[in-house]
Amino acid sequence: MSALTDILPVETLHEVVSSLDSPSDILSFGISSKALADIAIPRHLKFRVFRVRISRSAAIWRFFSQADLTAGEVRELDILPENISDVYHGDYGPDRWMAEPLVPPKELFEGGQAQHFKGRPSFEQTRRDEMLLIDAVKQMKNLRRFGWYRSPPPVIVEQDDLWNTLGNLGSLEELDVVDEPFSVLTHAPAGYIAVKPLASTETFLSLRGLKNLTICTHAYDQKQDKVDLTGIVGMLVGNKDLEKLDLRLKSPMTLSITPLIITAQWNRLRILHISGRVHCIPSAFLVFLHAHPLIEELALAPLIVGKRWFRKPKVPPSEPLLPHLKRLRCKIFHVVWLVEHGAGAKVTELTGVSLPEQVVMNDVFFDDPDEVDEGDEDDVVLDHSGEEISSPFRGPFFFFFFWRCAITEPWQPTHWHIASRTKPSSPRSTQVDTRINDLVIGQ
Repeated sequence: MSALTDILPVETLHEVVSSLDSPSDILSFGISSKALADIAIPRHLKFRVFRVRISRSAAIWRFFSQADLTAGEVRELDILPENISDVYHGDYGPDRWMAEPLVPPKELFEGGQAQHFKGRPSFEQTRRDEMLLIDAVKQMKNLRRFGWYRSPPPVIVEQDDLWNTLGNLGSLEELDVVDEPFSVLTHAPAGYIAVKPLASTETFLSLRGLKNLTICTHAYDQKQDKVDLTGIVGMLVGNKDLEKLDLRLKSPMTLSITPLIITAQWNRLRILHISGRVHCIPSAFLVFLHAHPLIEELALAPLIVGKRWFRKPKVPPSEPLLPHLKRLRCKIFHVVWLVEHGAGAKVTELTGVSLPEQVVMNDVFFDDPDEVDEGDEDDVVLDHSGEEISSPFRGPFFFFFFWRCAITEPWQPTHWHIASRTKPSSPRSTQVDTRINDLVIGQ
């Protein structure tokens, strides 16, 4: 049988490899023969993913800005934190910032050495570095994923800035950003104070066509008379093809995401993570969950649903809620509320559920704004004494777990991972992290 290199021209083989986004796919293609490895690895594989610090990569940006064909091979680009102190202040995905930056090909370095700075670059130097980065990104016509983990956000906020450039590519599908303006910190260097947070940067908020979006913003991490989420809500609602959304809103005040939940229509949504001091009224959130039946993974902030968790549906659910749910991270009252409202799925992982015997209700529902929910006829009655009371959550939770659940395989203790190293039925159990084979929740 003739080898591909004998049948197809080298130029055609390069086009075939260029069509592969995944480094693992390119590697599989390349290891099939030495001739294909010579094509796939030096010209394609080593250019697919870059994780670099902007201040140490001037030679890389200059190279790509002048080599459009090579820049077109880049699929993923992450801008890493400059200093370890930024990591402490930020909220970064460990699979990204903890890894060593990928070593760029040696031809990208002038004289074989990268330029290094001590401390944080000046505002003027950062602006020059960003201009080089923007020129390079303009040539990355096939860029699929971009991550920004650097503090502060980009300092260039003009019509031809980084976000406008990314949007004009038309290829970006995944965006992962940490929005930590120096205005929320006390050690901000001169010049950086005025840098706008992404949450109020028009070109960032105008990005569309995304499938996966992770936003961790500290833009609201200051006490303000009024917090305006209109920009973030508009961006999220405008990306109608989202399959994954990880929204982390850092704020000392409780923020309402009810307007987002009421407006959003993500027909392809499979993964939804919401964290921070955010709240949503139960009736709106229930409608949202029914409208998004493809969700497989759900992580909820404590105040979503909040102290109205015990409200039972006035009419028995006519169809299952979240039928494809596999992984759930939430509080104990979320589980009870979901089941009461018709959740029915084979859950394989349940995490975050604490089972204390005694609770202080004010601590459980801290700063719950108790928004007006038209689904309720009267106000919520809550114990405000500040005294410990018997947990009202344990009984309904165990009733759900041991009586309303069907386990398709015989139950064994090895299916559980309990932080306290006790069985879940023990009165001393405090934390439940479960990975269960085909646990069916609901009716």
